Amino acid sequence: MGDMVLTEVVNQLTVQMVRIAPPFYWLLPTGHIDPENDWDNEPGAYDGTIDTYAENWTGIEKWSGFIELIIPPTNISGVRCYITSPLTPKIGDIDVEYEDDPGNWHDVYEGTLAPGWNEKDIPDGIKVVTKARFRMYNRSYTRKMRFRLHEFQFWGSR
Repeated sequence: MGDMVLTEVVNQLTVQMVRIAPPFYWLLPTGHIDPENDWDNEPGAYDGTIDTYAENWTGIEKWSGFIELIIPPTNISGVRCYITSPLTPKIGDIDVEYEDDPGNWHDVYEGTLAPGWNEKDIPDGIKVVTKARFRMYNRSYTRKMRFRLHEFQFWGSR
C-alpha cells in the first residue's frame, strides 16, 4: 500500500505516488522443530520473555543439535537471540531458510556470541524467511556444557 505526496506546481496539482515500506518489528517465531531431540523446553526460546529458555547440554568439543524456529513467510532483514551459559565467550551458528529456496539454509552468522542479546543482519538483505536454525559449540575439552536460548526473534514486517 502506498502513500500520496501532493505537490503544487505553477497552479497545477501534481500527484506523486510514493511507496512507503511497512514498519519493521521484532517478531516471535510461531513454532519450532527439534530434529535431533537435543533441546528441552523449546517454547521457552520464543515465548516473549527472557526469564524462560530452551536448554541444551552439549558434549565436549562438540556442536549442539539445531533448534529450528518457524515463522510464517515474512520479510526479514535480521535476527536476534538472547543466550546464557557458564562458558564465555560462546560460539554460535545461525542460518535462515528463504521461501523461494526451501530446503536450503543460508548462513547468517557463525562466531562468538556474548551473553545477552546478539543482533545479526541477514547478509542477503531483506528476504522472505520461513525458518531459522540455531546451535551452539562447546569448546570445553573437560566437561559437557549447558546452553540456554532465552529468546529468538526475527526483525521483519508482516
